Amino acid sequence: MPTWSFRSRASADPKANNGKLRLLLITFVAYLLISPVVMLLLELLSIRVYLLSSFCWFLISSEVFAPQIRGTTWWNRIQWIKLWGWIVVIYIVTERFNAVLA
Repeated sequence: MPTWSFRSRASADPKANNGKLRLLLITFVAYLLISPVVMLLLELLSIRVYLLSSFCWFLISSEVFAPQIRGTTWWNRIQWIKLWGWIVVIYIVTERFNAVLA
């Protein structure tokens, strides 16, 4: 006889994953709106710093709010966004590396 628990029941609910998507989007958009103001006050605002810090925040928040069912459509799209984000990070780092060597 299989055991039943609330945790296993909640993880199988696809609506619970939609709530996680909503939390992910709320935290990420809030960061995108608040961080330029903070960076401007600290005199650190530049496009590169903003993009890199936003990507780091996106990586953190996507892992915190990851769905328990990994096959969802929005999670697959998040993985593609992460891949493109890493490509941009590699481009920025190599550009800075070449500027230091030149």
